[in-house]
Amino acid sequence: MSAVVRTQTPFLYQDVLLRALKRIGEPCGVASNGNIWTNRRDYYGTQVFELRGSRYVLRHDSSANSNRYGSVYPWGNLQDSPWMLVRDFLVEVQKAYNAILAEDDEKLRYLEQEHLKQEEAERLQREAEEREAARLAYIQAQEKAIMERAKADGYYVTRKEVAGKIRLTLSRTR
Repeated sequence: MSAVVRTQTPFLYQDVLLRALKRIGEPCGVASNGNIWTNRRDYYGTQVFELRGSRYVLRHDSSANSNRYGSVYPWGNLQDSPWMLVRDFLVEVQKAYNAILAEDDEKLRYLEQEHLKQEEAERLQREAEEREAARLAYIQAQEKAIMERAKADGYYVTRKEVAGKIRLTLSRTR
């Protein structure tokens, strides 16, 4: 008898499910039909995670210990199997899957914070540049106004920069 097992955690993302299987040490891969194969085998062959709708579910044989006649299937019963029970296997996959999702969420939050920090730094840099540009524009406007007024009053203007400051000297003679 075959069974579809529902887990508390729906396995929605193929890449995360593959990473979870690898994390618990289960050899796996993606078949041409999109199913994820495992190294686990049962009476019907390889156990696979099938894509059903929008999530992956494990397809496996649930009558592994014996058939209705009491005989044991040729591949062995679960007590002698090198693999863990299906329920234990799914618990381990769920734990790894949830851990990977949590790690990915944490990475995303970290990257978003770093992105926000970078945006904030760029904004502050732009504001500082705008303030400096406004300051320089004000200084130039003041310098121009002073020079025009001094010339209108008959003064000659000499300009000097001393220690990063502008010094205008007015004189009547050159």
